Amino acid sequence: LVYLKNISVRPSSLIRKYENQIIDPAVVCDDLKVDYVLIGNYLKEGNLIRMNVELVEGQSNEMIWRSNQIEVDFQNAFELQDIVAQEVLEEMHIQFSQQEFNRIKKDIPNNPLAYEYYLRSISYPYTIRGDQLAIQMLNKSIELDSSFAPAHSQLGHRISRFAEFGLQNPEETKKAENCLLKALSLNGTLITALGSLANIYTETNRVDMALELTEQMLSINPNNAEAHYSLGYIFRFTGMLSESISEMEKAIALEPQNPKFRSLGITYINMGENEKALEALEKFEESPFAMTYKGMVLLRQNHPVQAIKYFDRVIDLEPEMLWGLVSIANKAYIEGNINEGLAAVNKLEQANVTDAEAWYVWASLYALLGDREGCIRSLQRAVDGGYYNYPFMLIDSYLNSIRDDPEFQIILEEAKKKHLAFRKRILN
Repeated sequence: LVYLKNISVRPSSLIRKYENQIIDPAVVCDDLKVDYVLIGNYLKEGNLIRMNVELVEGQSNEMIWRSNQIEVDFQNAFELQDIVAQEVLEEMHIQFSQQEFNRIKKDIPNNPLAYEYYLRSISYPYTIRGDQLAIQMLNKSIELDSSFAPAHSQLGHRISRFAEFGLQNPEETKKAENCLLKALSLNGTLITALGSLANIYTETNRVDMALELTEQMLSINPNNAEAHYSLGYIFRFTGMLSESISEMEKAIALEPQNPKFRSLGITYINMGENEKALEALEKFEESPFAMTYKGMVLLRQNHPVQAIKYFDRVIDLEPEMLWGLVSIANKAYIEGNINEGLAAVNKLEQANVTDAEAWYVWASLYALLGDREGCIRSLQRAVDGGYYNYPFMLIDSYLNSIRDDPEFQIILEEAKKKHLAFRKRILN
């Protein structure tokens, strides 16, 4: 149903927490910011599955529709998706085009066990360990059914995350890109693959290609959260911060608990809206990403003691990974252990990640720790790589030590020109 323009569907990864619970539909609707919740149960006898489904309206907590008992042979269990989707659409009187109907039919797996591995993969959290486990499940899924596009899409997304946050070989990012392209070769309208690929293109100085993908996503479903997030991501890299916040807030309104969208907190930091950044980060479960950025917000607000508490927690969790090293560098600055901080940033730089925004973070940390050469080197890499967030560069307190440097001013002017040219092109 995610392909239908008239409705927005929450992803299954957000629904799993309700498994094996007695739920109040009104509470769930409020929690997920939806109008309706679909509830079902099933009984398996031999090879026969009997399923009952109810559609409940959240505001009134009234049942809109109850299906007749659905029975299918276990070997054809994937038919359940089509059967239930068709009945829901009929009862809600939603009209859809033949093109939309054809899209619905594409993402049907051929192997039940492959689908089980896929479902397990999307249940793992967005952490280093979660990404590793998801990658294992997805490889098993694809071994059993190489034609199921969502498995390739999810594998590309997870490898991309692990490549950056786990400081893996940059060739892993290329592998992630290939997985996403494979998914799109199987289903050219798969929104998750389009979104993840748009993010990689944004991070690697291919913003025009990223824009094309977001336009395609919005044409498929203008109410898709992934599409609005991807557009907001592009706008942040290019310094269109108000537009970035607008698009990312749309994404969160559509999918309030999608952990990917916690990135909105970074955009608020870029705008100098530190309190809003903390509020945005608080909406999601704590993670090394969120705790590191909370610490950096508190440091910018001149609350070093509170900041260190967050940095310490991240360091305990993953001292040799991206967010652990970023936290070590920030903590070292606060405590005056400059050499320790520079060693951490140097490890980050040597990992040679492909994300241009990450190179900006390295530059800002080098500046914070007083390493002029490291800052200039990393900042040039960031701008060359497609990160020209000029408005943030103007106000970022981490860069204060280097603002009068002639080489810094040259790079800043380069970022300004790229930012203004992109902004003019978009707004025209």
